[in-house]
Amino acid sequence: MPCGRLTYTNPPLDISSQIDLLKERGLSIPNPERASRYLKFIGFHRLSTYCLPFQHSADPEHHFKDKTEFEYVLDLYIFDRKLRAIAMDAIGRIEIALRTVINERMSLQHGTQWYTDPLHFKRKKHGFDHAQFIEIVKKETGYSNSQGGSPSCRNYYAKYCHPVLPPSWMVAEVLSLGTWSRIYSSLSDPEDRKFISNEFHIRHGLFGSWIHAISHTRNICAHHSLLWNHVFTITPQLKYEFTGLDNKKFHAQALVLYQFLKGISGESRWKSRLLDHVMTCPLPYQAAMGFPQDWMDGSYWQ
Repeated sequence: MPCGRLTYTNPPLDISSQIDLLKERGLSIPNPERASRYLKFIGFHRLSTYCLPFQHSADPEHHFKDKTEFEYVLDLYIFDRKLRAIAMDAIGRIEIALRTVINERMSLQHGTQWYTDPLHFKRKKHGFDHAQFIEIVKKETGYSNSQGGSPSCRNYYAKYCHPVLPPSWMVAEVLSLGTWSRIYSSLSDPEDRKFISNEFHIRHGLFGSWIHAISHTRNICAHHSLLWNHVFTITPQLKYEFTGLDNKKFHAQALVLYQFLKGISGESRWKSRLLDHVMTCPLPYQAAMGFPQDWMDGSYWQ
């Protein structure tokens, strides 16, 4: 039955044909050999994403704007790659801190096996399936697979038969940031959630939204997806002193990362690295990345 959509018929192109196609679209490639090397290891489809800002937006043939060179596209690709690395540096520190603080609070308050008790979590009707969560823990810790899990989890299963699952600090090492985000938001006792958010000096009403957004940003970076002008669908709530900022652009994600790092280590060199890098963007960055005109003077970056 016809679906009402077109049939994709574009054939694969070798590197030489890819270069010819880019030239036909108006891209200046003075050094085809250099361009061939990058296309070989980056890929035409991936690099074409970075061509879009240099092309006429309403042109179905994807023609480039006048005097656009291959190096301009490559510079934007490299800028975005470095931006992801800077973001991941912050996210890695936040992830370790988050799971450490959650486990410190919950294990001291409720014991080493706190995560196995469904009473510490909201009911299933609120979106957290505790039984499914325990199956994830078993899988990630190598409960039924002697080759799975971290070394500490494997040693635990080899040495102990009770409790059935490892203590929470061992489990912390193998669960994803996305899982820890769901754990935090699903804790049944608001006092536990408030204590954890206070450790980072972040408002309780924003914390869950922020770590959920960070988890999404982490996945974008881990999969090497476009970041610099990405329009985010999972966004952090911005209230109080952050009201009025565009939470769908990278600026909001960066601001959230910075606020977390301030709570972890006080003033951080990460901010300087980020700001210095943003200023090297080969295209006008403020609108695309969501930075306000006077962002460097904003109190939230001071």
